[in-house]
Amino acid sequence: MTNKELWSKAVELVGEQELSRRFRVWCNNLIKKELVKRSESSPDEFFLQQATAILEDLNRRARRHHRLNPETSKMIRVLLGRGYQLEDFCRVHEVKCLEWLSDESFERYLQPSTLYRVGKFPGYLEQWETMDAKLREVEEKRTAARQGRSVSAKNASTEKNQEQTLIAKLLAKPWYAHETWADFMRWTAKLPTAEAVASYPMPEKIKKMRLAPGMLIRVLKGDSMPAVEEEYQKAKKQRADHADSADKGAD
Repeated sequence: MTNKELWSKAVELVGEQELSRRFRVWCNNLIKKELVKRSESSPDEFFLQQATAILEDLNRRARRHHRLNPETSKMIRVLLGRGYQLEDFCRVHEVKCLEWLSDESFERYLQPSTLYRVGKFPGYLEQWETMDAKLREVEEKRTAARQGRSVSAKNASTEKNQEQTLIAKLLAKPWYAHETWADFMRWTAKLPTAEAVASYPMPEKIKKMRLAPGMLIRVLKGDSMPAVEEEYQKAKKQRADHADSADKGAD
């Protein structure tokens, strides 16, 4: 059987909650044995190290001076035997200190006799897990928001650069370089903003013709406008003649 099949079969026989509890105990005992072996300490010495570290964490967080007495040692030993680790105690300390430390009516309960009760400890730990999940969710949303803003800003910058490149390309071709009036209209229709259109150099007469009501629609529909075409070609010729005259004068 695969590990998944083994787990499913065990869940079917004893239930997932009981199986998880037994698995936790088994893992804890395995970890404890390995840690004891590597620390070269006896089981009692190793327990004392763990219990001392647990109380030191509680005293630091709760600003107390609890000592390791027989009753506290017994409560800690029972919880460790049920599969809880040092990290679990620290988490319980964290969540209960956040809840009770600023409340005078509950602050006095920040002590081993309250926190390490077998019937209460799992609920305290679950409270921490709920708090941690909410904090993670908030942090994930903040991270997503930051990334979203970063991506949006980057996209906006890219789009702006692309727009400026397009405008520069369109403005580089002068109004008189188009073969027909329709070509001129279609070319200037590509300009993405009103500011870009306004910055396109052209004679006032050509500008008025371009802005005539319905002009762009008629061009896009393919309507024949011989009078407009004639005026455009006439303006181009005048511009060319003027340029020739200027060149001759320079010679």
